[in-house]
Amino acid sequence: MKRILAISAIAVGTFIFAGSAMAATKTSNVLVQANVAAVCSAITAPATVTFVLDPSVGGNVVVSNNVTFRCSNGTGYALTNNAGLNSGSCAGSNCMTDGANFINYSIALGGTAVGAGTGMGAGQDKTVTMDATVASADYVNAVPGAYSDTMVLTLTY
Repeated sequence: MKRILAISAIAVGTFIFAGSAMAATKTSNVLVQANVAAVCSAITAPATVTFVLDPSVGGNVVVSNNVTFRCSNGTGYALTNNAGLNSGSCAGSNCMTDGANFINYSIALGGTAVGAGTGMGAGQDKTVTMDATVASADYVNAVPGAYSDTMVLTLTY
């Protein structure tokens, strides 16, 4: 009987040790990472700024439009405009031409045209007011015609 108990104890002990050997584990570290791009995108501006200039009325003519864009949170940006294709052809930095005649105009971008992004991701567009102005003195004696220029807005980040 002692022999049966001894064999049974050995069998149970072997089973217990075999069970604990099967429960062994191995681990491995996995690095999880992400990079958020410092980016600005989706600049939306009016395709055309149209002035209605009536020399018989006079007065400065201002056309206001909105320019929108978005940047990654904390990304610095600057929205600027160039002097247009006709720059250097007239007294002002921006001017429209009808071929031989010129009318000066100016562009002013709102106070938030330069800054740092503050969580302007998708659905949180930054809106900057763009005021285009023709001073009365620049058009009251202008020759009638269809004047134009092309100006470029640039978003630098």
